[in-house]
Amino acid sequence: VVLKSSVSLFMLQLREEYLVPKTTINSISTYIVTLLHHLQSLFEQQIIHNDFNATGNNSSSKPTSVSTKTYLDINTTKNTINEVWFALEAVTRNEYQFQQFCEEHFFYRPPKEIILSNPGETKQVAYYVPIDETIKLILHNDHVIDQILNNIKQQQEQVFVDEDVMFSFRHGHFGNRIDDDSLLIHLYMDDIGLTNPIGCRKDTHKMCMVYFSLEDIPNEYRSQLEHIHLVGICNSGILKVKFLKR
Repeated sequence: VVLKSSVSLFMLQLREEYLVPKTTINSISTYIVTLLHHLQSLFEQQIIHNDFNATGNNSSSKPTSVSTKTYLDINTTKNTINEVWFALEAVTRNEYQFQQFCEEHFFYRPPKEIILSNPGETKQVAYYVPIDETIKLILHNDHVIDQILNNIKQQQEQVFVDEDVMFSFRHGHFGNRIDDDSLLIHLYMDDIGLTNPIGCRKDTHKMCMVYFSLEDIPNEYRSQLEHIHLVGICNSGILKVKFLKR
């Protein structure tokens, strides 16, 4: 009962106090359950290890009968829980270590900072994610590579049958100059409004966002969010001022 109450209170706090969406709360619950399963597996491994040692000792002294009772002493339990705690603490201790962990295990690449202001001016920055690094991560998935190659092949076959058909830039007049081994990239630019609800400046900040998608991905997947990738972001006002000065 205490455990259920604690978990319920935690979920209510996420939903009502921090306004976390239900889908996110469900994901958190799933990860908690997964963590408990891993903890259970660690306990079972320790039990098997201890039981194996006990069996070995008994077999050397009492070959006639061996107790099959499994046990786990309190010190082993504490050490196992401490291992889990230290692992979680090492990842979540601060933002820098969290990013380092994600870079090492999940191929995360943090955005790079570009200083737009001149020396002596108020610091103004933009951020970008290198396209080549993103593409490397995309092509790390063999299934995506197969989809791209099959889509290019099917389009070329249909264009060969009907010259009036044009699926992408590569099928146009200037597209003939493109190497068949190249990938086509679509760049998008859009302004979004971000509102800061805390503090004295509660106005909306306009941000310029640059995205890209691979044109050679099949049409049914191209508009999905997981196939639209961020390239850069900066304040829209800064971009307009810098552009006008040039």
